Amino acid sequence: YSTPQADSIFESKATEIIRKVKQDVTRHRYGDEAHLDTTVKKLGLVVPGKAYPQLKELRQDVTEDGELAFSIVWQSLDTPYKMWADQKRVNKYSTFFGPGVYADCVKIDADQRLVAIRLTTGERKVAVEEPAAAEVEA
Repeated sequence: YSTPQADSIFESKATEIIRKVKQDVTRHRYGDEAHLDTTVKKLGLVVPGKAYPQLKELRQDVTEDGELAFSIVWQSLDTPYKMWADQKRVNKYSTFFGPGVYADCVKIDADQRLVAIRLTTGERKVAVEEPAAAEVEA
């Protein structure tokens, strides 16, 4: 899934690792149905004795601030979403697929058990929090 705008942003913003992931996933390897199996294993997303998550698609979008959002979508029948979304693991995604990107875990479809690792180029925008109002003593 992509749009012409996302394709254009991909050409200018995609990191070397994102380009390699896309190239690896989109080329056909005879007799090889599994894409990125070693990746999900290295990221600790395979439950021992259970089936590996299956890569379903790649998605390219453009963020509001013009960055590339590159999502790797898996069907994860045996690995629970909470494992994918664990904050330590999400931090590991950024390191694993970095530099030049930050990662988020996105629940795509709960019924179909679809989950994505979304890699966004650039720096993560930090939300500015309002300072807590000081309590006024009476």
